[in-house]
Formats: sequence, C-alpha cells, structure tokens
Amino acid sequence: MNFIITIAALSVADTWSESGKAFYLRNETELINTQCAAEYGCSLNHMWFGGKWEGFNYTRLRVFVDNETVPGIDGRFYMIHGMGYGDDNGPWSAGNIFGKLGYPSGIFNTFTIPFTTSIRITAEPYMSLTNTTTPPERFWFIFRGKEFTAEGGPYPTTTISGIPVLPPRQPDGKVAKLILIKNENITTEVYANTTLFSLKNTTGGVYLITISAESRTLSYLEGQVRGIGTKSLKPTIFSSGTEDYFLSTRYFNKGVYQTPISGLTHFSRNTTTKSFSAYRLHDVDQITFSNSYQLDWRCGEPHFGVTCYPCTSVFTYSWLYVLV
Repeated sequence: MNFIITIAALSVADTWSESGKAFYLRNETELINTQCAAEYGCSLNHMWFGGKWEGFNYTRLRVFVDNETVPGIDGRFYMIHGMGYGDDNGPWSAGNIFGKLGYPSGIFNTFTIPFTTSIRITAEPYMSLTNTTTPPERFWFIFRGKEFTAEGGPYPTTTISGIPVLPPRQPDGKVAKLILIKNENITTEVYANTTLFSLKNTTGGVYLITISAESRTLSYLEGQVRGIGTKSLKPTIFSSGTEDYFLSTRYFNKGVYQTPISGLTHFSRNTTTKSFSAYRLHDVDQITFSNSYQLDWRCGEPHFGVTCYPCTSVFTYSWLYVLV
C-alpha cells in the first residue's frame, strides 16, 4: 500500500535581536538604529526595559519608523504600558501583550511594529528634561523582531485589530503602521469631550486605549466613550460609563485588576482627588474604520442628578494600526 504525504510549505521569518546592558542614559539617547533589507519588510515584536531611578515611569520612548523625522510613537514608559501613575503593584501582565514584572522597571510589551527600511528607537530619562547636569542613569533593554525574507516566504497575512499587519509589504502595496495619538496633562471641562483620536481619509483599527484622569468626585466616571464615523452623524456609544468601557462596574468598586482585555492599573477614591488609570485592548473586540473616524471620552454626563467637576491631569494614549 502506498501512502502519499503532502507537506505544506513552511513560512519562517528570520529573527533579529538587539540588547543593551548597563547602558548609560543622560539626555535623549539612541538605543538602536536597525536597517531592514528583507524583501517583504521587517517588524519589531518585543521590548523589555530595566533600570531604577527617580521618575523612571516618566522616561520617554520614541520610535522612528522608515526614516521618520518626527516619531510616530512618542510616550512615557508607564503610559505606553497602560499605567498612568507610578504605583508599585504587580507583578502583572495583560496576557502576553504588556506588563510590569518588577519595580520600577521590568516592563515589557509585544506590540507588533512593522517597518520596511529602518527602525530607530531613543530613550530620554525624565530628570534630563529639567536638569541637564543630572548624572547618567544605568539602563537595560531588549528589542526583538522578524525579517520577512524572500527565502522564508510566502507568508500568510497576519491581521491585528482587523488590519493586515504582517508581512509589512502586502501584495496590494499597502503597508500597515502602528501610531500613537495622545493627550498629555490636559484639563477637560464638565461634560466636555476629550478627543482620543480623530483621523480623516484613513483605513485603520484601534489597538489599545489608555486613559488616566482625576477629579473631585467619582461622578466624572459617568462619562461615556463615543465614536463618530463618516456614515452617520449620530455617535456610536461604546459604553454606558467610563468604568463600563474598561469592563468593570459601579465606579471600579473592586479596585485594581489586570486582564488580557482590560485593566485598572491605578485607583484612588478615598482622597480629595479621585483618580484612575485603565487600559482597554481592541485586538479581538475590534473598532475598525474605512474612511474617517473620531473617538471621544466625556468628563461626566448630564442628567444623572450628580455634581460633576472638571477632569484634570488627563492623559490619553490611543494606539492604532493604519494603512499607508
């Protein structure tokens, strides 16, 4: 008896990796400047950071993709990883996407950042922003990714948040890009909207939303998340309240939590200022758009019979995959 065994062709992308041990940071310092020569492009798929100094959580990470002069990703270490405050909680992780396994560092993420020619990453310690004489700090880092060479293909398409992301060079010529749109340290008046992002003539998908804010009472958590697209002037209501959007309930009444889809990384309700920071992933529960889209978060809601005050120290980080 003859058996015919069919073996499907394997697609194997090559791995690249760079790391720094006891690297010294004073001002903005280049960590890597990696070139891509692979026919189908490259990607960054893993970051890890270690170090210990005052204001570590405020250290700025900047990612320049494909010869950008202005970084498409520019944010604070902790906010990048879903944390608006410097809490010493954990170890914890949002599944395999990001987390904090030490203090104040040991933070990691597995965000997929596609690029076709180069990726350059810098870090700037917070203290250097106000004091240029600050001694350099010791810093550790790991970056790892993939090279999609012709020899390893053909490659199946990997979709994230409803957008084809890998391999970076798609057959239709489109390339996906991970971008970060943010608000930092703003004040939002009572019942006013904070625009998380607003894009025009763009096809994209929301990957991750992080909001950090505070107010005098918890009533600001009545605020809903609304989306506005080109097909209708009527907003799409994504939540019945702020804590509901992050999949909790009753003003986060069970306190801090971290799950693979959402988490509350800081919560203070027993002080004069009521503050929170939380993250929400949309890689499975997708928010996609094919033209223009705007996502808003409101500071409280009218007609609920509660007194609301302005939202202060508002930080919002919106991560999106867009096609360029």
